[in-house]
Amino acid sequence: MQSPRYTLTRGSIGVGAPGWELAGDAVASHRVFRADDFDRDVEAAADWADGLIGARQDWHHRLVDGVHRWEASALPHYDVPDVHTYGDAYKMSVQTDSRGAVLVAYTRDAASGAVTRSAIRIDPAGVAYLQRRFAAH
Repeated sequence: MQSPRYTLTRGSIGVGAPGWELAGDAVASHRVFRADDFDRDVEAAADWADGLIGARQDWHHRLVDGVHRWEASALPHYDVPDVHTYGDAYKMSVQTDSRGAVLVAYTRDAASGAVTRSAIRIDPAGVAYLQRRFAAH
């Protein structure tokens, strides 16, 4: 298995200060961004690391010996044309499988009656994140 190009680890930096360490082609450390909110701290750390790397990364979480660690690979470039769907969403559903969840929305154009189906895949980490965020409210 190929080693990740970058790793982002949450732990102690310096003299016991909690923070983040980026390792790989770019190496840096930073104190925690949001000590009061783990999820937002993770988001801020990933944004910080992406800025240092110079490209958005696809971060995958792993818990290694009790240490939170994210491994990154560059997001693939997709030439996806902009698709504009006009009309009212009249039906939405969420379908789950072993790869996460798919949010499906159906819209109907008011003038022509044409129906468009749009889908967004959410990976298991995204599903877990949404569950934590919704459980907080």
